[in-house]
Amino acid sequence: MALGAGKDMTRPLLVVDIGAHLTEVFLLDDGAVADAHSIALGTDDLDRTTTHRDVTEAVTAKVTDMLRRDHTSQTLDALHNGVLLAGGGALRPEFAHQLTGELRVPVRPVPGPHNAALRGAAKILESAHGHPSVTGPVDHPPKK
Repeated sequence: MALGAGKDMTRPLLVVDIGAHLTEVFLLDDGAVADAHSIALGTDDLDRTTTHRDVTEAVTAKVTDMLRRDHTSQTLDALHNGVLLAGGGALRPEFAHQLTGELRVPVRPVPGPHNAALRGAAKILESAHGHPSVTGPVDHPPKK
C-alpha cells in the first residue's frame, strides 16, 4: 500500500487501512512489515450501534498497545512521521479528523486510498518481471 501511494519506504511508516469489514494497523520499517494487527471493524459495520468513533477508538487503542510493546523507537518514529490512512475508510474525512485528534499526529489519506494496495502490488510485479532471474543473465563484455 505504501509503495502504491509513492511513500518513502526508507523511514518507519504507520499505516491504518480501514476496509469494509476489517481495519488493519501496521508498522513498516525499511519497507518490511515490522508489526501488524487487525481489528474486526470496518465501514460496513457503521450503523446506530457502531460509529466512526468506535473504529477510531479501536485504532487508537491498538496504536497505544503497539507503542507499549515496542522495545525500539520504530513505532514512535513512525508516529512522528504521521499516519497514512488507506482503504475505503480514507474516503470518509471524519476518520482522518478523529484519528488526528485521538493520536495527536497528522493522519493523511493516501491518493486513491481504496486501490493503493493494488497499485503497490502492480509495482512489485513490474519490478519482478525485470529481475535478472526472469529475464536471464546479463551479458558482460569480455575482459581484456
